[in-house]
Amino acid sequence: MEESRNDVPSQHEWHDALMDEYGLEMTKLAYTYVKSWPTAQDVVQDVFVKVYHQYERREALYSMKAWLIRLTINQSKDYLKSSWFRRVIRLESLQIEKTTKSAALDMEQQQFNEQLSQAVLALKQEYREVIFLFYYEELTVPEISEILKVKEATLHSRLRRAKPVLQEKLKGVEELWRTN
Repeated sequence: MEESRNDVPSQHEWHDALMDEYGLEMTKLAYTYVKSWPTAQDVVQDVFVKVYHQYERREALYSMKAWLIRLTINQSKDYLKSSWFRRVIRLESLQIEKTTKSAALDMEQQQFNEQLSQAVLALKQEYREVIFLFYYEELTVPEISEILKVKEATLHSRLRRAKPVLQEKLKGVEELWRTN
């Protein structure tokens, strides 16, 4: 009786032997469906959890490998059909799209900023300093007046005169600064 008991592997031994023999092969198979190695490993782990509970049926199976392949394919397809997968993939694709759009907008913004900087640097010094302090440093006219030791009315005039000059230099480029 002891001998026959040793000939029959325990549920754990049987399961471990299957995982050792077919684990990598089933993971590669799942990978062809889910296209992510960690996800394929998760799918195969789910397959082997199901296999563990089928220990009593092991003798009735015609081909263990064929059965594991079928289980792995079905589990992979179930994963791909799951609402979680569709939401996550949709969110990831939206995030990629958003990132792509965001990158394009960042590039446009960077180009605009370069054009704006060049246009501001091309202004006369009296216009350049008031534009820089008012729009870039976001100082108020009274603060600029104190810094430059210029009357507030003069600063308002310089701002009014500098804006059309900048607009001319930036033809067609969107204005991002506030208008007064």
